Amino acid sequence: MSSISYTLPVHRDASIGRALRRLIEIKRQSDEIIVCDQGSPREIIDVERRYADKVVQINEFDTIPAARNAAALEAKGEILVSMDPDVIVPGNTPNRLEEAFKEERAVAAACDVYVYPWEQTPSDRVFCKMLNLRFKLGFFLGRPEGRGEFQAFRRTAFQRIGGYNDRLYAGEDSDVLLRISRIGKVVYLRNFEVYESPRRYRVKGHIRTGLLWAGNSLRYYLGIPITRYERVPKN
Repeated sequence: MSSISYTLPVHRDASIGRALRRLIEIKRQSDEIIVCDQGSPREIIDVERRYADKVVQINEFDTIPAARNAAALEAKGEILVSMDPDVIVPGNTPNRLEEAFKEERAVAAACDVYVYPWEQTPSDRVFCKMLNLRFKLGFFLGRPEGRGEFQAFRRTAFQRIGGYNDRLYAGEDSDVLLRISRIGKVVYLRNFEVYESPRRYRVKGHIRTGLLWAGNSLRYYLGIPITRYERVPKN
């Protein structure tokens, strides 16, 4: 049985309790939960310490990939999961990850992301389905990409490529999969969905969110630096 390290960067995200309670439900004895906090208030840090095996803290103004890397540095599991603090994972997550990384060449995995079923609207479903199809197309074309809401890695391979690029303010999720694909196989998990808060879509709307992400992708491919965050608080 492979041990799993679940790592979560947190920046004032009140929904972290929901994600951590779900991880506690599926966590096995050999697994661990690690949180990297970026300037959250005391009440959120108290929740993190109640459920996580380890909480590390970094500067509030460091990049999100820097927080992902800081959590990963503490990880001991053979499989490393990097996930957002508002994400709910399915109950069969450990088994699906075990299955995906049984193949010796497998170094990373991505999956479909949808809005929480109890908050999802038809527009949410269509928008997320289009995003998921876009990433599946990338896998089909031999250029794997995936959303940072949930990504899994063979920890030794993640370390070999130096983890996430902590100089990136956006696009680190696609960048890491492209780089790690050069040393092994990146798997797209079929019939496996994780769920995120719809807050970003409620604040920005689907069209503005889609245009923002498309613009970030274009700038990433053109090598134009993204110099600021687009943070949306998630409760």
